[in-house]
Amino acid sequence: MSDSTVSDSTAINENTTAVQLAEAPEQETSALDTITPLPGNRPIAPSDLNISETQSIMGHRPIDASNLQVLETMSVMGERPITSSNIEVLGIMKVSGERPIAASNLHLDEIEYIMGKRPIAPNDIDADPQLMGYLD
Repeated sequence: MSDSTVSDSTAINENTTAVQLAEAPEQETSALDTITPLPGNRPIAPSDLNISETQSIMGHRPIDASNLQVLETMSVMGERPITSSNIEVLGIMKVSGERPIAASNLHLDEIEYIMGKRPIAPNDIDADPQLMGYLD
C-alpha cells in the first residue's frame, strides 16, 4: 500500500478520502452573548430597571426603584417588605407560617388539594407578568 500526499502535506493511505473543512461563518453577537450568566446558567438581559442599590444576599441582587407603598417589613428569611394591596383577606391559616386566605372565585369542587387541605389553583387564572412577580 502506498501513501499519497494531499495539498496540506498530511499523509493518508489510498483507502482514506481527504475532506477539507470550510471555516464556519462568523455569527453576529447579541447583548446576551457579551454578558456572563449567573450561576445555574441564568441569563442576564438588558432592561429598563432603574437600580437604586444592590444587596449581597445570595449573589449580587439589584434593588429596583419602584412606587410600591411599603407598610411594614417582616424579618423572616431576610427583610421582606409588606406592601399595600387590594386583596380581601378573609382569614389567616397557620401552616408553615401565617398565610392569608383571600377571597376568590375559584371553583373548589373542580381542583385538587395539598397538605392542610390547601387548594391548588390552575395556572391560567392570572396573566404571566403577575405570576412572575411572585418568583424570588
